[in-house]
Amino acid sequence: MVPRSELDARLALFQQALDEAGIDAALIMQHADLFYFSGAVNRAILYVPVAGEPLLLALPGADRIREETPLSNLAQLTRQEQLPEVLAEQGYAMPAVIGLEADVLPLSVHSRLTAPFTGARSVDVSGIIRKIRMIKSQWEIEQIAAACRMGVEIFDYVPEVVWQQM
Repeated sequence: MVPRSELDARLALFQQALDEAGIDAALIMQHADLFYFSGAVNRAILYVPVAGEPLLLALPGADRIREETPLSNLAQLTRQEQLPEVLAEQGYAMPAVIGLEADVLPLSVHSRLTAPFTGARSVDVSGIIRKIRMIKSQWEIEQIAAACRMGVEIFDYVPEVVWQQM
């Protein structure tokens, strides 16, 4: 599990970048970005306001989401069209400018996500996300090093297995 402190640091950088770009909130859906900012790999949408606590919205079938994320602000979302309604119920103001991962979202999903936000303007936050993700924290560096060590152990073990089969 990604530590809460790691997610908080990533989200703080993202919120600062949203503020500097004049973006009120962002919706994160793409699996790699969703995991990066929430620790969840299930079907979900992460709503990140420019300030305050993000909201992880679990889509149908996201049964393990509470086990995957240390984020505490979670809600259920039956349909993407319910987004504004659920956000209002959770006390979030409606954004005038909303960021989406336009480099990876199909146009149909983009349209479905933005249509309920009447009058809101959508912008691409893909570049912002890439800039944040390219700089690795100490925790990320340690995870990469551990994965490399595992890879070396596996490759060191392969000759043993091959020789046993001969």
